[in-house]
Amino acid sequence: MLINTDLTHLRKIIASNPNLHAFEKFGEIGSTKLSFLMDKLRTFYQNYPAENLSFDLTFFIKVNADQDKEQDVNSILPEYRKKISSLDDVHIHISSLSQKSVLFQVYDDGTCEISYTDNYPVLVKEIIGKNYIVYCFTDNKETFYIGDHVDEMIPFSPLFPSNFCSPTYHSLNDALQNYYIKMARESSCKILQNIWHGGLTGPRLVLNNKPERIMRNSLLQALVITLTDADVRPEQNTDESKPVDIKVTWLHSKATALIEIKWIGSSLILSPKNPSKPFTTYDDSRAHDGAQQLLNYIDNEYTSSPDRIPQAYLVVFDARRNNIKGPDDKISLADAFHYESKEIVYDEKYSELGYYSAPYRFYLRPRVSSL
Repeated sequence: MLINTDLTHLRKIIASNPNLHAFEKFGEIGSTKLSFLMDKLRTFYQNYPAENLSFDLTFFIKVNADQDKEQDVNSILPEYRKKISSLDDVHIHISSLSQKSVLFQVYDDGTCEISYTDNYPVLVKEIIGKNYIVYCFTDNKETFYIGDHVDEMIPFSPLFPSNFCSPTYHSLNDALQNYYIKMARESSCKILQNIWHGGLTGPRLVLNNKPERIMRNSLLQALVITLTDADVRPEQNTDESKPVDIKVTWLHSKATALIEIKWIGSSLILSPKNPSKPFTTYDDSRAHDGAQQLLNYIDNEYTSSPDRIPQAYLVVFDARRNNIKGPDDKISLADAFHYESKEIVYDEKYSELGYYSAPYRFYLRPRVSSL
């Protein structure tokens, strides 16, 4: 069954191959111009991650320069257009855009002309079937328009936002989800097991003193192993103050991820001054603090590394338990799992920022048989 599924997917990829239709419509020059356009797309996505696209994107190239001059698109392009010699710094031109359409006309000398519009351009309809090859990325779909052919690209993988780039933030999101399910949820990671008072086989109700470094090392190891095409480093400075917990930079892209780790729950105090208060306890306000910290880190990263495109990730290890009094006290099953389904509500301002990923909450489950 799996083989048949793979073959079906492969047939769809082949059927949607724009190379066949470029040659069919324009001959050898069509194949050459399409290849040239695809190279520009790869360069674009190296310098601007596809996961960051919050606008409709159009690239197009004229096939026969000396033909159909009456069909030139200049008359229907937006009035404001800007010539750029390279796509290496393309993020400077489009980083502040949202809910708009961006168009790139590619010329034979490798330069591009960029223009903007508030609505999806009528340009595509105007030139389809004529002397242009058109590429559109809209609604998370990639489509080539070549003559009368509409070739919707079939993704190589769900992790690939575009077939012209390797995944960056998508691969990180997938790695974080897998880490939680396979390693953190039940404290399966050998490193992470050291956070619990009473060890892995204890009730897993109270954290040992200062567990954040252990959590960071556990997640760091998982990301180093998983993200083979990225550089994953701990405690990286974005300025001269407190460093961000983990920084991920992809080798083939300008994408950067800044990961801040926070924990909530109760952690033992070594030699507490007040024996009746043996814990340091953090609630969801600590997660809110982490969210705000990340804003500062992102601003610092823009200043210190203006050639990179940073994305903010907040990871919260949630070890909250209800009615905890002493480190070795028993609590009910209901109290132990009281917070499992209680999500943390963040300020809406974070979700409105395109560079701020939805925070991750890793709920660390108690051990039922030890309660």
